[in-house]
Amino acid sequence: MRGGAKESYDAMFRVDQDIPFYAHPPPGSGTIRPMTPHPKVFSAELFALLRDHLAPGQLIHTLSTHQPNWIVSITETGLEVETEKTRGTGKSAQLVPAWMFEVAWQRLVTRGHLTHAELVSSKDLNVKRSSLVCAALASVPGVTVATKPIVLTYAR
Repeated sequence: MRGGAKESYDAMFRVDQDIPFYAHPPPGSGTIRPMTPHPKVFSAELFALLRDHLAPGQLIHTLSTHQPNWIVSITETGLEVETEKTRGTGKSAQLVPAWMFEVAWQRLVTRGHLTHAELVSSKDLNVKRSSLVCAALASVPGVTVATKPIVLTYAR
């Protein structure tokens, strides 16, 4: 914030459509790209899509192992979720940060497809809650899912 006025997402995080949203160069590219800072909040577009198609209290399952995740809240900074493990140990919901969804969404929109392997790879997008991110993005209209391996495709 500057001067008490909230800046727009676009002003805070300029995203050049020609430069993918990742810290590491794509395998075999030979090009080191400048690291793009991870957004701290959802873009207006993705926030609206997730709020429209997911709801607090909703149960979503991961795409390959069908592990349950309960959405506790959807905020500008991410999704708070509970798993069987957190529920079983009495721990509070964990925040899955907005940046994890944003880097996945940018890749999906830019290329039209996203694999679970590129999402989780430490040499690529490096998203640690990748199964939940894939499950949440699968709820967005226009996103289709293939399994074995997990591939999301998107057509506007």
